[in-house]
Amino acid sequence: MLRLRAFERRVQVAWVVRKLVRSLDRLLLPAACPACQCASAGPGRLCEPCEDELELVAPGSLPGPRCFHDRGAHDGGSHDRELPCASCKSVLGSLHAIHASYLYRGAGGRCVRSLKLRKDPAALGLLGRAMARRFKLRDRRYRRAVLVPVPLSKKRRKERGFNQAEALAQFLARRLDIPLYTRALLRVRETMPQGSAAVSDREANLENAFALGPQGFRLLGAEVLLVDDVVTSGSTLRSCAKLLQRAAKTRSIEAVCACSALKPVQP
Repeated sequence: MLRLRAFERRVQVAWVVRKLVRSLDRLLLPAACPACQCASAGPGRLCEPCEDELELVAPGSLPGPRCFHDRGAHDGGSHDRELPCASCKSVLGSLHAIHASYLYRGAGGRCVRSLKLRKDPAALGLLGRAMARRFKLRDRRYRRAVLVPVPLSKKRRKERGFNQAEALAQFLARRLDIPLYTRALLRVRETMPQGSAAVSDREANLENAFALGPQGFRLLGAEVLLVDDVVTSGSTLRSCAKLLQRAAKTRSIEAVCACSALKPVQP
């Protein structure tokens, strides 16, 4: 009993020390902007120029059931808001919708690169909070969903030290209080970077690159939120979604990304 109490006291002291160190850091060290690393208005906040430059993704501008396209273009000619239109289906593949918070340019792009290349916790917090807000504002269905990050290959993860998609998924799991399965989807084949000039066919580059992992059985009949940092052409997300739908028989799959480089759809 005495040993247990001594251990509890040490834990309490360690917690107080950590709180004091964090407080001193905030007082003595200037807060850095996650996008440009200059002094900002506070911890995890953008400086004023970057704040002005940050561009939100307009609701309905990404492929999904609530896009800007003519509602009459939905299947059957109906105005069913729960079905993506024909134009969006070509981008979505097996995905039901794609969600993103910021455009992948300017301050939004710099925040993603700061997270990916510098493991900046301020960038992670800023992007993660924006992703969580988007989902909370949309509806409450996310409480029935599970999170699955887009995986990195073992080689890429070793080089980079972490998977930024997994870091964002972990943030969302805590923020939204929903399950996260980091081993449900694996990258089993090394591929060329999708943005490489040597890649002429992005879909072919990803062929057989993904497989179900040891947690894949947990996705049977689940509503999956597929998490990535950036959606560019959507080919990586489509490839992951195709596998999950075929092998795990998921009920629905939606992509949740920090930034989008997709060309916004027009009315």
